[in-house]
Amino acid sequence: MQYEVFSTSMDLMDSNSTLQVEVDTLAPIFAEHFPGYPIVPAAFTVGFVLACCRTLMPGKSFQVKRVVFTEPITPGLSLQLQFTGLHRSEPRELGFTLSSSGFIHCRGSVMYV
Repeated sequence: MQYEVFSTSMDLMDSNSTLQVEVDTLAPIFAEHFPGYPIVPAAFTVGFVLACCRTLMPGKSFQVKRVVFTEPITPGLSLQLQFTGLHRSEPRELGFTLSSSGFIHCRGSVMYV
């Protein structure tokens, strides 16, 4: 799956509900966000997580509950996107964490119906 600057294979989710995610190195957005210190826009990150949720749970509607960005996501990073709560029916909330090499870049949760 390709979304903005992120790419992953949804078929390769491991038993810990974790996906490997690659960040593009040459995406045009990096020229303007920000010159000299390119980082992935927060909206791209949230959009990517929601796109993954929609692929994992087709037919569900998702709403962001909370998101915390703790480290910038820069071009060329290899990330792990881990979901929690995929296999429980209540509450209807999925947690997520985007990390690399021991650093948490982003974490949060989404509600679904």
